[in-house]
Amino acid sequence: MYLIYNSSQLETLCEDINFTSNFTKHIKQEFLYLRDLNDHDNEGKLFDLSNHGYTIVVLEPNEPLEELHKLGICLLTNGHDSIEYTMATQVDGLTIFKICLMLDNEHFTMVYSECDSQLPIVEEWLAKKAEVSRL
Repeated sequence: MYLIYNSSQLETLCEDINFTSNFTKHIKQEFLYLRDLNDHDNEGKLFDLSNHGYTIVVLEPNEPLEELHKLGICLLTNGHDSIEYTMATQVDGLTIFKICLMLDNEHFTMVYSECDSQLPIVEEWLAKKAEVSRL
């Protein structure tokens, strides 16, 4: 599991060969969007999402269920009280799941996973949640 708060951590993710370039490109775009939205002090490379109430979490392939539980996502109890939304996005033929957790009114955690990279139970849960959020 990767926690992304700054551009250095983002670059480390982009170098990981376990992820497709389309996936890391999408995560980079999400990071830059949040940076542009919140970087009122023009911190540039020093910008840190955690100073603005955001965390980006990227699930590695076959992430253990225990790691999801640490985030507060429990598949057996139908999710998490703090799930704001779950969605599936198509990017150049790749499906990316995004879960937005709203921990309180000032803290958001965005969790990303490439489709077909997790355990079957996780994939089924993500697909079901993403489908429900579109309705």
